Amino acid sequence: MTAAPAMEQRPRAGLALAVLTVLAAGLALHLPWLGRPFGFGEQAGGNYFGVFLRNYEKFGFLGLHGAPIGVTVVDDPTTTIAYMTHPPGLSWLYALFGTAEWQLRLTTVLGAIAAGIAMLPLLWRVHGGAVATLAGLLVVLAPNLAFYSQLNYEPVTLALGLWMLLGHRARCEAMREGRAVPRGATVLVAAMAFVGPWIDWFYVVFCAALVPMSLQRGWRGTLRPLVWPAIVSVVSLAAILAWRAHARAAVPAAAAMQIDHSVGALTQTFLSVRADLSTWLDAIVHQLRISYGWPMLAAAAVGLPLVFAASARLAGSLLVAAVLTPLLIPDHSLTHTMDYTPAAALSAWAAARAAEAVGGLCRLRPGGLRAAAVGLALVVGLAVQSARTIQRSCTDYYCAVGAVLTAAQGARDGHGDGPYFVAHGFAWFGYYVEGDYVLAPPVRDPQVLTPALAGLGDEVGARYLWLRSDEPSGPLADPPGLAGFLAPFPRERLPQLEIPVLVGDRQVCIREAWLVTLKRPVR
Repeated sequence: MTAAPAMEQRPRAGLALAVLTVLAAGLALHLPWLGRPFGFGEQAGGNYFGVFLRNYEKFGFLGLHGAPIGVTVVDDPTTTIAYMTHPPGLSWLYALFGTAEWQLRLTTVLGAIAAGIAMLPLLWRVHGGAVATLAGLLVVLAPNLAFYSQLNYEPVTLALGLWMLLGHRARCEAMREGRAVPRGATVLVAAMAFVGPWIDWFYVVFCAALVPMSLQRGWRGTLRPLVWPAIVSVVSLAAILAWRAHARAAVPAAAAMQIDHSVGALTQTFLSVRADLSTWLDAIVHQLRISYGWPMLAAAAVGLPLVFAASARLAGSLLVAAVLTPLLIPDHSLTHTMDYTPAAALSAWAAARAAEAVGGLCRLRPGGLRAAAVGLALVVGLAVQSARTIQRSCTDYYCAVGAVLTAAQGARDGHGDGPYFVAHGFAWFGYYVEGDYVLAPPVRDPQVLTPALAGLGDEVGARYLWLRSDEPSGPLADPPGLAGFLAPFPRERLPQLEIPVLVGDRQVCIREAWLVTLKRPVR
């Protein structure tokens, strides 16, 4: 073997080893928790995607024309909601794996790992294998990707966006150097530009991130590499809008109750809502802290100038992806940690570069050992923080609440005192509700309950699961008038539900749990 082929094989072998390292780290973090019941930070799996998939099984994927359908009050899609605010691609992707908890989680776990692996070829030529591998590990192990964005759109969109950026960089470099554009890079960009919008509208942040990578002298040269992804993205958007129109017409029952807003209406709402500057900045700091932790953020702040010095175009592209979502939807970003997922790539790269700057990550000398220690501390710290967050969220409470609601309907075989229509005031567990007469979205307003009761026939009773917490405000606090409305009715206490539960990043005590009988069926 000659020296030249041997030199070529070393980077390939190193890259393959780095891929295996990132993959192993991601699986080691997630495999212990993959099959656990959904927790309070996984509302999307409990009340959205898990329910969509069960309705695909119940009514048929083709029968629903792929429309994501919410929890049904009875075994009929006319009684439910078509969730059309987001594109359907992620629901379809989930459907390929299955409806069990571990199958639902696997989709976004693999998305997070794919995002981490994308960091390797993006950074390998810029800094070498050590920085690229550390950046990939930081993406996969950061709490934002490991938990806060799980069972949602963001890990998959991040992975698709980074791989699109990788292909776009190869195309831009070839155009600047006057070389033939690599066919593989063109295919990669086209595939990611078409698939990405089907996953979520906010794939637009990664489309915008292509612009800094395209910058060169003259506007013609800058626009030239953007034409192809722009055409493909427009075709993808047109296909999505055509599907939406078809699904609304083909599933007219679901169209009667839609969480469905046009792109223009969503954009107008997002742009018109603004918190005051201090509130907004405080929220950003809080969300970034729980997303990545202070050590990684401090390292990223040190490394940020270094990454711009190393590759201004790539750093500019990742910066656009990082900041665009909080800027476009500031009110939403006050409380939704997943909106900071696009910041993972730039933060991880800057933190890894800062670790290298401590003394040369690639060289076995005192400076290199110090740098390796910084990198190892970041990796271990993020892994521990993420594992604790996942462990704290895993709970059987949703299962217990779902079992109570299902049983509260009364036996449907003629031997019980049912059927009962069952309402509740507790959010996010539709995945565990199996009955036909359970209204899964939370109802806490007596003005909503009263007409619902009046609309029931004599043959169906009504019950209400009343969970009282120690929260003075928030989603589990009693609204005005609810206690007085429920006071006259007979009730049964449920001590098995009176336990402390984790809601978001705080613990809430359920101090009272009652099953209130609002109306008995006429037998």
